[in-house]
Amino acid sequence: MIKRVTILGSGAWAFALSQALKNVDVQMYSIEKEVIESIRTHKKHPRFPVVELGNPISIDEHLHKAIENADLLIESVTSQGFEPVVRALKELNCQIPILITSKGINHKGQTLYEIAKEIGLDGVAVLSGATFADEVLDKKTTCATIACLDPKLRAMIIRIFNNDFFFTEESDHPIPCMLGGAMKNIYAILCGLLEGLNYGKNARAALITKGYHEMKEFLKFRGFDPSSIEGYSGLADLILTCSSEKSRNFQCGLNIARGMSPEEARGSVGMVVEGAFAAKAIHSVIQLPIAQIVYKILYEGYGAKQEARKIF
Repeated sequence: MIKRVTILGSGAWAFALSQALKNVDVQMYSIEKEVIESIRTHKKHPRFPVVELGNPISIDEHLHKAIENADLLIESVTSQGFEPVVRALKELNCQIPILITSKGINHKGQTLYEIAKEIGLDGVAVLSGATFADEVLDKKTTCATIACLDPKLRAMIIRIFNNDFFFTEESDHPIPCMLGGAMKNIYAILCGLLEGLNYGKNARAALITKGYHEMKEFLKFRGFDPSSIEGYSGLADLILTCSSEKSRNFQCGLNIARGMSPEEARGSVGMVVEGAFAAKAIHSVIQLPIAQIVYKILYEGYGAKQEARKIF
C-alpha cells in the first residue's frame, strides 16, 4: 500500500500531480528556492498563488531527506534534468518504486523509462496522457495512462490517482506510452507554425493525422505494436497538444511563424520546448518526413514557409 509519496520536482506539473493524489502524505524535492520558501511560508506555489493546497506538502532541497520513508517516488522534472536525478537515486541505493511523468527521448531514441532501467532502477512505472497542469489544478476532468510491467505496482499507483476528476487507464506497454508522449510535441510545433501561417483548421487536422501515422511508424521501427498508442498517452495527448495555444510546443511554432528565429521562439516560451529535443533525437535514428521538417527548421536554418508546403 502506498501511504507516502515524494514528488521529484516542483514545477507546474509536479505541483498539479501533488494535488491530484488522494489518501497519501505528500513530500516534494525541489532546488527552486522561491518554491521552497513559498510552500513552507505561505502554503502556496508561487506560480499558482490563488490555488489552495488541498493536499499539504512538506518540501526539502536535499534529495536523501525528501525520499525518506516514501513508498513511491513521482518524477516530474524536465527530460534534460531526468538522468542526473535518476543517477543520484542510484547513488543513494534507492529501492523505492518510481513513477515517471516527464516526456522525452534521448539522442539514441531511448525513452526516459529505458534510461531509468539502464541506470539500474527497479520498480519503474510511467504516467502519460492529455494532461495540462492548470486543468488538473482546476480539477477538470483529466485522463491519463499508467503503464507498468508489474501489475501489482500498477494497481497500487492507480489507487492513489483515480478520483472524481482524474481518471486512468492501465497498460503494460511503458515504452510505447513514453514514445507517444515525447513524439507528439514535434507535431505540436508544426501545428503552431501552421496556425501562425494562417493555414486553417482543415490543414491542422490533416497534419495531426500525418503525425499520428509517423508516431506509429516509429513504434514499428522500434519493434512495438503501433496500436499501443491509441489511448490517452498517444492519440489523446497528440490531439490536445496540437490543438491548444497553452501548449509551449504549439506556442514555439506560432512564434516562429510570426517572425522569431527558432532560438528566440524557444526562449520566448519560458519553459523547455520538449518537441525541439524530440525532433533532434528522432533525426538521429530515423528520417521521418514530417518530423524531419521540424528538425530542418529548428536546426538547419530552413525557412518555415517553404518547409510548411512540404507537409501536404
